[in-house]
Amino acid sequence: ADGSASDYDEQRILDLTAAGGKTIANREAMKANYEQAKKIQDLTAEGAARIATREELADKQKVYKLAQEGAGMVANRMAMKAKYEQANKIQALREGGKATIRRREEVAASDKIYKLRVEGEARLAKRQEMAKEREAYFERERIAALRSEGEARIQRLAQLAVE
Repeated sequence: ADGSASDYDEQRILDLTAAGGKTIANREAMKANYEQAKKIQDLTAEGAARIATREELADKQKVYKLAQEGAGMVANRMAMKAKYEQANKIQALREGGKATIRRREEVAASDKIYKLRVEGEARLAKRQEMAKEREAYFERERIAALRSEGEARIQRLAQLAVE
């Protein structure tokens, strides 16, 4: 019975040793699996971080590109605004020039009217003077005629008185 008990113990020791080895092997395998899973997880996290970095870079490039486009649009708008303001200034200057020309024309026209009025008044004064001279001439002629007539009457009366 000692031999069989000892065989049994030995067998049991062998079985336990084998079970222990399996357990150790399982533990080693689990540890290896865990480490591999950890490596995969780390690589996945690292890859995700790289992807996120690339996406951030792409987003930054998009933002930069949009900012450049926006700056270009702002520059275009400012240029258009400057052209619009310059066109308005030119228009205002043209209108101011036209108004100045109109004022000059009005002044010239009023000067012309004034000159014509002065000339007209001078002509009228000359005509009135000529009319007075004519009246004076005719008055002198009438007086001379009356005088001649009076003298002729006096001579006839004198002749009648002599006869």
